[in-house]
Amino acid sequence: MKTSSFILALLVMSTFMTVVFSAEIQPVATHKPEINASADNVICAVYFTGIGCPHCAKADPVVLGKLVNEYNNLVIIEYEIYQERDNAQLLYGYDSNYDSGLGIPLIIFSRDKHIIGDTPILKNVRKTIDNLSWNPCPLLNGSYVPFSQMDIASLPG
Repeated sequence: MKTSSFILALLVMSTFMTVVFSAEIQPVATHKPEINASADNVICAVYFTGIGCPHCAKADPVVLGKLVNEYNNLVIIEYEIYQERDNAQLLYGYDSNYDSGLGIPLIIFSRDKHIIGDTPILKNVRKTIDNLSWNPCPLLNGSYVPFSQMDIASLPG
């Protein structure tokens, strides 16, 4: 009797697992707002992060997910520095030209508008964005360019 109960339980579990794993997975539809590159209201920022950085793990979903979905005029240029070691040199270059610091996560809007650290980013980034009507993209050499005039292929990293 124990053997037949075990076989019955195994059969039920096997059937359940077959149904669960054979179900077709439907992709979730997401709306990615399009940015009008010719518009003068694009807000551009540079964001430094690192895969494996616990503070970045808190800020990344907001900066790279929620914000770009909430603000359809927001452009984030992301540099990951842990897996892409060459990008770490860019962090030094941006610090040299924007006095932004060397910690991550870091978001740079301009020389006088940058936020470093997960908690400060999470608390202040929306207010910073809301106070900007537009923002040119901060470049590595210390200059700025409106997003509509940016040659994305020429970006380092």
